[in-house]
Amino acid sequence: EKWLRLKEMEISKNTMIRYESIVKTSVSLLGGQILASAVTQEDLLVFRRELMTGHQVMRPNRELTPKGRSVATVNSYMGIICGMFRFAASNGYISQNPFSEISTLKRAKTEPDPLTREEFTRLIDACHHQQIKNIWSLAVYTGMRHGELCALAWEDIDIKAGTLVVRRNYTQAKEFTLPKTQAGT
Repeated sequence: EKWLRLKEMEISKNTMIRYESIVKTSVSLLGGQILASAVTQEDLLVFRRELMTGHQVMRPNRELTPKGRSVATVNSYMGIICGMFRFAASNGYISQNPFSEISTLKRAKTEPDPLTREEFTRLIDACHHQQIKNIWSLAVYTGMRHGELCALAWEDIDIKAGTLVVRRNYTQAKEFTLPKTQAGT
């Protein structure tokens, strides 16, 4: 809890929401009321395996799915929890960090799988409103992220010049932030 409150000063509100969710899930999987000093390397390896292979709750209907999480997601969870344990060790809450010998999982590089022209045509044909067709076309042709699409304003578009500038992103925290990359156009 203390680590999260201190971390809040360094990260965005959106990242804080993600960290809180990860910590809540992790504490639950590690045993709820277990003390940090009682967590072993074996506990963390079992935790990692459970993240990879176990159930996860899907929103909004809160149903369980048995598919597990991706390597990237598991590494993200492990990195955040490792930071918590590193904080605990360096501040004397625990004598040693049980993460010290745990390495990150390696993930296989997967080739991007973009829509084929036929799939794109079927997607657009399935849209019943012109605005939905427009937003999907813009997303596919520009590669904009969903938060960038949601934050787009008329002032960002120059129809005469045929340009569009990505100036902001809309987050899960219902905030407008800078886009992930500074390329912009």
